[in-house]
Amino acid sequence: MKCVELNPEGNFDNWEPCKIEELAKMDDVEANPDHIIFEDERVALSVIVLEPYERTPFRKINNDFSLSCLTGGLLISRFSHGGISLLKFEKGETSFHSVEGLKTIRDFQNVSEDVFVMALLEYKP
Repeated sequence: MKCVELNPEGNFDNWEPCKIEELAKMDDVEANPDHIIFEDERVALSVIVLEPYERTPFRKINNDFSLSCLTGGLLISRFSHGGISLLKFEKGETSFHSVEGLKTIRDFQNVSEDVFVMALLEYKP
């Protein structure tokens, strides 16, 4: 995975107001079971399928996780701290992400012209 920072942490000037409002409502949400296809006491596996330019709502990820790309493509990911990143995945590529004891809140938006499919595997403590 290649990652390019599009917007630095702490800068919400370039954010659309509707996305800031969506983030503000995240305190009311505890989990994001919307894409989970398997879960046990050790892991939760989600499969996310995004049509071209489709976006997921913001989701909380409480533990370390990996992303495995099944198709390849480009994503934009917005973070609750204001950062925005462009992520380029090759088909079959996997990346590991540590939340270092803190939760992460982010979204994913497919900016490719093709369907984007990825698996998100969250490791429970």
